[in-house]
Amino acid sequence: MRMIIAVFALTIGASSAFGEMNEATRRAAYCAGVLDVHIENFKPGNVSDALCGEWREQSYPSLEACIAAREAFRPSKMQEHRERYSSYVAAQAAQGILLHGDNSDDALVAAMVVRNEGRQDAHNTMTKVSIGAIRAQCVNKCRDQEDKCLIDCLGQMEPNGGNVIRCVMLPVELPN
Repeated sequence: MRMIIAVFALTIGASSAFGEMNEATRRAAYCAGVLDVHIENFKPGNVSDALCGEWREQSYPSLEACIAAREAFRPSKMQEHRERYSSYVAAQAAQGILLHGDNSDDALVAAMVVRNEGRQDAHNTMTKVSIGAIRAQCVNKCRDQEDKCLIDCLGQMEPNGGNVIRCVMLPVELPN
């Protein structure tokens, strides 16, 4: 029965199948899925060589500044964010069950579907060849601006890529 519900939800979308999931919960579930993929695919190595070669020529004043900025992408930080998002989604599902009598299977399947959307978008973005060229254009455009500029630029040119990079670069602000 759960498999039938999951397939149905994938077909028509989690929010319409199970009522409205609030935006913070949806974003937390989506970003948890994105981070699943990024953590699974992280290759340990020298941060300066692996991640800062192209950034050295961009807006960072030094290699050390680049390394410090990239620390946010390290698996331990991503793991911390993923756990926070997962806990938030579980708490919201429990609250919906307690306060509104929502069906627990519906709430959990909806969260699973949204998390899988995040996983799929992250995987598709990582395998897209064009995302590198788009990213380079946005880096040049946003040279001395905040990360939000880069994320917004990517989002305009490649919406799924923008959503994915937003999850990785800007932690979701969750209500209490």
